[in-house]
Amino acid sequence: MVNTPTPWQRVASKTTEALVAVETDPAGRVWIGGDKGSLLLSVDGARTFARAARAPGRIRGLWCDGRERIVVCADGRIIASDDRGATWAPT
Repeated sequence: MVNTPTPWQRVASKTTEALVAVETDPAGRVWIGGDKGSLLLSVDGARTFARAARAPGRIRGLWCDGRERIVVCADGRIIASDDRGATWAPT
């Protein structure tokens, strides 16, 4: 059996900011980060996204543990949140 790839589909992000980092956490949620610290979250398999938080700086990489912890690379710094983006601190 040959696996036929599914074509890419455009999904509305509800932001005009550049989005450059994506992560799927162990709980299956999809996180996207980008300019101006935008963090978007999808809980439905990336069909829809909503603003989840804002980190200080332009996000260029991110990681989430599936619970509360988010770690991002923003403006050359590694910062983390232990409350899903409500507060941030350097790591």
